[in-house]
Amino acid sequence: MRIVLAARRAVLLEQVAARVRDAGGEALVVPTDVRDPVAIEQMASAATAAWGRIDVLVANAGIGGGSVLRLPDAAVTDIVEVNLLGVVRCARAVVPAMQAQREGHIIAVSSVAGRIMAPGSIYGVTKAAVLAFCEALRRAVAADGIAVSAVLPGWIATPMIRGVPPRWLAPPSVVADAVVRLLRDPRPEVVVPGWYRPLIALGRTLPAVADRFFAYQRRSRAQPREGRGG
Repeated sequence: MRIVLAARRAVLLEQVAARVRDAGGEALVVPTDVRDPVAIEQMASAATAAWGRIDVLVANAGIGGGSVLRLPDAAVTDIVEVNLLGVVRCARAVVPAMQAQREGHIIAVSSVAGRIMAPGSIYGVTKAAVLAFCEALRRAVAADGIAVSAVLPGWIATPMIRGVPPRWLAPPSVVADAVVRLLRDPRPEVVVPGWYRPLIALGRTLPAVADRFFAYQRRSRAQPREGRGG
């Protein structure tokens, strides 16, 4: 596939583009901030101008965040702009080209956090909204030959994740592999790694158990710990 790479940092995009070209592929770098609707439209226009069509969108931009009760309003707005509105705007930008082709595939990267809601997590709220958007979009464009899928990663070893023991982190390749599998076998949703699926099912069928778990976890963190003399 011919790849359009869109993100804010042009230097990192060029590094990825070099890897694509070294592997025999074609890559176009289009620096883009998904908070800017004009930049997104320019990205879609650049893709069609270069390659003549848009077959796949992988909407992966995202930033983390803490409790909605403690974050300043500007930070909450920024997280919603990137995590949710970025996906919505990118999808809106590519749908017309896909409708004209009568085929295409939109893949949005949500999160396990969108199904297992941590206390006060604005990040989880936006990722749950991405899942709802994918469902609404899928039903809107299915008749146009466009597939819509959501990928729900758990803890992945990326710069976004800090303070998590390495043994609990999956490599980024599991997300990339999931995207490739979806292109070959489209489905509405996939969870990676797969061992998160039972946890999601437990949280949805027995929400009171999840509530008690998070309440216990919060109490444990709040309890003072006794020190030891030397």
